[in-house]
Amino acid sequence: MAYDWPGNVRELKNVVERVVMNAVSPRITLAELSDECRGWIDGAPSSDSSDRVRLLAALSAVRWNKSAAARALGCSRMTLYRKMAKCNLSEPPADPQKQRA
Repeated sequence: MAYDWPGNVRELKNVVERVVMNAVSPRITLAELSDECRGWIDGAPSSDSSDRVRLLAALSAVRWNKSAAARALGCSRMTLYRKMAKCNLSEPPADPQKQRA
């Protein structure tokens, strides 16, 4: 109830689908939820700085491929874009030396 679901019904649907698909038993436990979801339940959502670090790590790992980063983070591309905007993240400029190669 405390989480504002910025992705609305689609974000909720994605979370539920992920949990159901990864569930090992018919009953879903807290252990099967992502760290982010457990934070919502505990009433302590992750801070903006830790979100920024997570986003940067995921984006860097996939060379800023947003679709791959969204999959790695377990969210939709639109949710990733919203989180990037919230954390004031944009793709770094292309490396001019790599463009010449």
